[in-house]
Amino acid sequence: DRVAGLHSRSDWLIVGLGSAGVKVFALDLNNKAAGWQALADFVGPAPSDPATAVSGGALYVFSGAGNAAPDAASAIVLNTVSRYDPKADSWHVLDTTAPVGLLGASAVTLADGRIVFFGGYNKRLFDKYLADVTAIDKSIDPDRWHAVVSAFMGMAPQDYHWNDRVLVY
Repeated sequence: DRVAGLHSRSDWLIVGLGSAGVKVFALDLNNKAAGWQALADFVGPAPSDPATAVSGGALYVFSGAGNAAPDAASAIVLNTVSRYDPKADSWHVLDTTAPVGLLGASAVTLADGRIVFFGGYNKRLFDKYLADVTAIDKSIDPDRWHAVVSAFMGMAPQDYHWNDRVLVY
């Protein structure tokens, strides 16, 4: 089994998604010579910068940013929740949604298995920014593209309307 022992070990490093697309890899820190092992490909829209946590031997991926469909005009803040089962080496999209955008949020697993979230982008605001900036061809109209990026990135911190609630899953 290419991921044997993953479900019972806390000394595996798991990376992937983001610039790796749907690819996910694990490294056994007690056997680095074995190298990175490919895990099952992620199912669903591949998120960048999701909140992640391990609970009950499973890896959970919450939200992030990505294209909701392959033909989407721009990325959005996703509200999906997925779980990786290392025993079956498979991903499942759960029948729930994140109540707020958890792109950029931090997640911590409590001793009882619950997962706590802090922060996260404002979905409505960030979705609009992504749509606006994606609609501009930077090579044709760099000044307009720069103006949209500068206006968004230059806002006062309170204008981003970050998630200020602590959430528990």
